[in-house]
Amino acid sequence: MQKDLSDLQPQLVDASRQVDEMMVVIEKESAEVASVEKTVKADEVSSSFSLCCEFFFLSVLTCPSLLERSVAVSTIRLQEHRMSVCWA
Repeated sequence: MQKDLSDLQPQLVDASRQVDEMMVVIEKESAEVASVEKTVKADEVSSSFSLCCEFFFLSVLTCPSLLERSVAVSTIRLQEHRMSVCWA
């Protein structure tokens, strides 16, 4: 049995070396995946925001009462801005 273990020792050393090499590759690829994941998440947030804005504008354009309210709010905000400029 001892002889069998001694005979297998070079194979175990080689397998251990291969595992170490694979771990280096896995760590490198994991870092690359994390970087891509951050980019994808940022793109998802941006895309979600864009879709939300698009939905809002389409809702306003297709519903006259929403369009009127939006114009009224914009007018009020513009008037508030002008008043704040006059008081400054």
